[in-house]
Amino acid sequence: MDTIPKIRTDLEILPLDTSSMSQKYLVVINGKKRLEISDHIYRLLMLIDGTRTVDEIAELYSLEINEEVTPDNLKKIIYHYLKKNGILDNDSTEDDPKKKKSILYFKISLFTSEKISILTNYLQYLFVKHVFITLFSFIVLSLLYFYFLYSGPEITLSSFTVADIFIIYILFFVTTLFHELGHASSCRYFGAKHGDIGVGLYLYFPVFYADVTDAWRLNRKQRTVVDLAGVYFQMLTIPIFFIVYKITGELVFIKVIYFLTFSLISTLNPFFRFDGYWLASDISGIPNLRKRSVEAVSLYFKKIFRRNNGRSSQILNVEKKSKIFFIIYVVISNSFFILFFYFLFKTFPDMMKKYPDQIMNFINNCNFFDSSFNIDILWKSFSAIVLPTLLIIMLLRILYSIFQKLMHFLTKSFKKKYLQNKIV
Repeated sequence: MDTIPKIRTDLEILPLDTSSMSQKYLVVINGKKRLEISDHIYRLLMLIDGTRTVDEIAELYSLEINEEVTPDNLKKIIYHYLKKNGILDNDSTEDDPKKKKSILYFKISLFTSEKISILTNYLQYLFVKHVFITLFSFIVLSLLYFYFLYSGPEITLSSFTVADIFIIYILFFVTTLFHELGHASSCRYFGAKHGDIGVGLYLYFPVFYADVTDAWRLNRKQRTVVDLAGVYFQMLTIPIFFIVYKITGELVFIKVIYFLTFSLISTLNPFFRFDGYWLASDISGIPNLRKRSVEAVSLYFKKIFRRNNGRSSQILNVEKKSKIFFIIYVVISNSFFILFFYFLFKTFPDMMKKYPDQIMNFINNCNFFDSSFNIDILWKSFSAIVLPTLLIIMLLRILYSIFQKLMHFLTKSFKKKYLQNKIV
């Protein structure tokens, strides 16, 4: 008796706004997992109503896409692709669909969505058109005045004291939380849900994050606002720090402004998965921009060696402007990462030679009850070990990932060989 496939009852399918020449859809599974699907897969899902057999679906699907699809081929799609992604209701992962691997090494939630919703309920009104225009104009005028008209005190790196750095980090922590609240508040303003706010480790960067994955249900213009919302919120604090400086005369607040400005420029970097990356992805209308750029390079070399399987036409099946943007992004981003990792691994051996002595130096300087204890020396010794420590963590993660993939490959190969021998 032919089986009757069924899809999950907690499945939500929404149109996905991209620059693709063909319609894309967003599948939301159990409110947790999100998956981009093509128009063909969407049509197939519309035919799986829980009453039709695979043979009946194959016949209707062939008429739907004007192409013959055999029941055997359809079974491969249904019981491999759909089952693998937890779309079928009889899948073993239906209660806990496997989530997409996070770009963060680990995540620690600081504030739950329920707690921050108390704030976002009010902060969302900062995105009302007339409120936004007023505040943004104020920010721009303030920055123009500060950087081009105001002749304030000269700030040099040597003028930063340990106390300054401590205050800067505290204020930066607060403004960064406000930054993440901006993402969450914009999500709520447009009708999407927001998740928790927390911290994690990306490459070797400790970063804050706000779970705004549900923003994918929004259109591209709205997603662009969500991408920039954190920068908008954090920029709001710069005029406040300047006013506080004028009232108190404390130079540390001027230093905070410079530090924040540098941080905001950095977060708009389109190559690392900071705000600038998601902004580039939404402006171009190409989801998974980094992954697509790696695929494009891989397919380019396969084409050179005549091993291309025709997928390049699918990757570049986007609007003309987006295609030009994508090609430029592929060239620049991959060049950037080659140089970035070349620099890291070139300096890594020298860092490791000094690392044991730096660790011991830091430990020796941690003697808080010694009369010779100096907070400045302690800070310098701590700063010296931060970068190499994070690089070691990143390297260990890369090696662990390679080990996992190797073990998966060997296990899969062993099972395949074992089954073949058993059949023989």
